[in-house]
Amino acid sequence: MTVDAIFTQTSRDETLPESRMLGLAYYGDNIISGSCGLISFLKDNPEFDIERLSEGRFLVVASTARKSIIKVDDLAQNTVFVYRSNGYWAISNSLLTLVYRLKKDGVPIKFYRPGVLSFFAGNQSMWGGQPLSLNTLIEGVSILPAGCHLEITKNHAGTPVLKQIEPAPKDLDESNYAERLVQWVRRARMRLEAMAAHGVEFNVGVSGGMDSRLNLGLVNALRDPTLPVRLRSDKSKSQDLPIAEQLAAHYGLKLKGFPDRGWGSSDTEDAYALWQRAYLGVYLPAQTPHGLSPEQSRYILHGGNFKDRSYRRHGVDKRARILSRAFTSQDDGKLVADEFKEFFLQRDIDPSTSLAMDQHYVDTRSRFHTGVHWFGEYTSPLMTPHLSSELFSLYRGLSSEAQNAEQLLYDMLYILDPDLTNIPFDTPDKFFSHRVRASCPFSGRVDSVGDVPEPRIYGAFEQPESPSEHKTLRESVSQRFRDDAQYFLPELKRFGIASERIGEVRAHLEAGGRVRQMPLASLAVTLGVYAEAASESLPDISLCGSS
Repeated sequence: MTVDAIFTQTSRDETLPESRMLGLAYYGDNIISGSCGLISFLKDNPEFDIERLSEGRFLVVASTARKSIIKVDDLAQNTVFVYRSNGYWAISNSLLTLVYRLKKDGVPIKFYRPGVLSFFAGNQSMWGGQPLSLNTLIEGVSILPAGCHLEITKNHAGTPVLKQIEPAPKDLDESNYAERLVQWVRRARMRLEAMAAHGVEFNVGVSGGMDSRLNLGLVNALRDPTLPVRLRSDKSKSQDLPIAEQLAAHYGLKLKGFPDRGWGSSDTEDAYALWQRAYLGVYLPAQTPHGLSPEQSRYILHGGNFKDRSYRRHGVDKRARILSRAFTSQDDGKLVADEFKEFFLQRDIDPSTSLAMDQHYVDTRSRFHTGVHWFGEYTSPLMTPHLSSELFSLYRGLSSEAQNAEQLLYDMLYILDPDLTNIPFDTPDKFFSHRVRASCPFSGRVDSVGDVPEPRIYGAFEQPESPSEHKTLRESVSQRFRDDAQYFLPELKRFGIASERIGEVRAHLEAGGRVRQMPLASLAVTLGVYAEAASESLPDISLCGSS
């Protein structure tokens, strides 16, 4: 399978990687789209330092004669995996692709026990759905931390040398909060307007929650019926739907999004391999692709965020204790607790601070839950306005109390449309408190458009030439997943998974249930595929409450 979005580079490669860019980057008043956009932008700005790119949802490889820089957006919506040992190194934006390359190069593939255990330390979703640290389930393979980038240079002998570059320290800027927030809102709106004017269509996900409401406010200015913006909601969620309908009615709109599109090849095996290369070993919920050519002209405006209220409910020590209780073996429980805590050592973060769990969320859960950007291009491409390093900086400047009370979100909604702060949410605990309302630095109507230069777009948002039968492809790929899951499911017994639970998953598979609702089946496929590639057997695990 050859997909342009996947790249791999090792110390044995004689040439530096080819320059490319996946996704969207924002720099000042510029929107840079894809490799063509990057080339055009650098032509106009030949002295530009690629390291300065931080905002957007992108992966960029920029190479000159003797140096390459590999960088993703600062909140890591793309991921680079790194292996180093005895002078040999290899990198890729696909863990499975990296493992196959290591095996080809004669590197023994061994399981990292704490990394495997991590997938059993929860319900294979919020916890247990992705790694607990910057380590993976494969020994020696790590995840490039958010904010860092890689640099490949050639030494005097012409040998490629890999360096990880840490982000430059930044003082926390707590000044001009209101002014900076208004500027962020204005720029975000202008980007959407500019892209809409260039033919991009937006499906705005609306729910009863908090994060999607910001996106609704951002597109309020695009309600001209001639512009390509529509609202959509998951109608199977009974708590969400009434609120989503109320929000749509507030703007005189209906919940009728653009239909999904799939493009290009409809080869089931290639599409299934694409999913495996994107998610196996790093994220369990299975999301099958629509096609094998990226979609560039229709985006879902998504509420992906750099924080989650339930995720930060417990501090580091308490969360570690909860994770350890999943195992009957005290040794395994301690391994998992230590693995979780190791993240904060890896990132040099004080685990007692209020922001510790937020940074863990960005570097583990968020980067895979709303990340793996290159794969999203083949399914339902996302735009995630919340996942902005500038917003994260504004959030970090608030007090812990204001962070927990969603002060930043309230202030943004107030700028966009004060009415959005009063429409109920799906649960009462999400309603904004009197203290938050009183602390808002704005009063009356705020000019959320203002004097912001129109963005310049580098690159194009082109539709592929012809549609494929994406529904048929998605069904065939889902069936391919079910077949593999049925094959590997019995192996879960050796990990202490109860026969009754395995039977429930098997029945769900046979009934043709949604693959996203089968993380345990995805875990079976994950462990099975890596076991076939590994040089050793999977470790034995004993779980609590599984007999």
